[in-house]
Amino acid sequence: MAFLKIRDFSFINPNLIAQFKRVFPEYTLEVFDFKDWLKHNPHLYLLAMAAVYKEYGREILAGKKQPNPHLFVTRWIGKRIKKLVQQRFNPRDYAFAFQTQTFFDASVAGLPHFIYTDHTLRANWRYKLFDPSKIQYSAEWRAAIEPEIYRNASKIFFASNFARNSAIEDYNYPAEKAECVYTGINVKIDPPTNKDYAAKRILFVGVEWERKGGPEVAEAFKRIQTQHPDATLTIVGCTPELDLPNCQIIGRVPREEVVQHFREATIFCMPSRIEPAGIAFTEAAMYKLPIISANSGGLPDRVLHGQTGYLIEPGDVDSLTTYLSDLLDHPERCREFGEAGYQLAHREFTWDRVGDRIRAAILSTIQPTQRMA
Repeated sequence: MAFLKIRDFSFINPNLIAQFKRVFPEYTLEVFDFKDWLKHNPHLYLLAMAAVYKEYGREILAGKKQPNPHLFVTRWIGKRIKKLVQQRFNPRDYAFAFQTQTFFDASVAGLPHFIYTDHTLRANWRYKLFDPSKIQYSAEWRAAIEPEIYRNASKIFFASNFARNSAIEDYNYPAEKAECVYTGINVKIDPPTNKDYAAKRILFVGVEWERKGGPEVAEAFKRIQTQHPDATLTIVGCTPELDLPNCQIIGRVPREEVVQHFREATIFCMPSRIEPAGIAFTEAAMYKLPIISANSGGLPDRVLHGQTGYLIEPGDVDSLTTYLSDLLDHPERCREFGEAGYQLAHREFTWDRVGDRIRAAILSTIQPTQRMA
């Protein structure tokens, strides 16, 4: 079986590779990274970068885009990858191919082809606060490459029902070939046994301050300080310029330090405006934290309103303030939500569960002769 990827995909690829080794012991796993392929072929890298400037040059020169994030989303690289996989992966030698992310179509005729992704391009228009001017991909890519990705996939696995619904409704992808398998988490779990929910320690963990709803968190925290002057806010992953009492800005830290902040917090608050899946929310749930987030993207899968936390409409600071005050006023509710979220996370959002779902779906799709390839 062939596993086709680009880099780590926010730590998802290493976890999926480990799962493939676990759930498909009867197959030999071959991992192919297109980033490494370009790295070892400098002439192709130069051609790929030239294609980036051909399709995105105006925006790059205007300072609106950076070249590297678009390396794999041009018409040229899409066609070059298609040629590569057709030459490299003979259907007689592989049971199936598995691709992560939807930047290109790496399918080979005659070889079952599966995809795992956390989003679709057209899903962006489903976000309440989405700005269409932020679309990263060129019209050339959208016309020549994107349709082929969905047309040629034997089955697509999604990290959320939000992304699955977009594929079905926005791309007319057959519902029976679209399966939500979720994600696991990327940190080692060691939850505290006796968390003090009366401690009023609010945690935000995100790299992109605005996209993750950081300004709303800061405003809500400012509003609740009259009633809760002993509440604290810790911001991990970014360094916004704020002047708030009882607010500690940590910035980026190693993942093992992030774990310690999860252990110490009593409320996780991150009302993301745009959120494809939301692994950080499951990590928070694994540490028995009640969660306040937004009804956005894949978050309703991970945060059950009134059961494991609260969901607000994106940008709704008034509701955010109300729910934050509610949790600060009721530590026992925090405990109830935290326990319920912990059970949900263990039941649905572990990499072992993801691996088991993928194995069952793939084996039900490929032919018996391919199962022995």
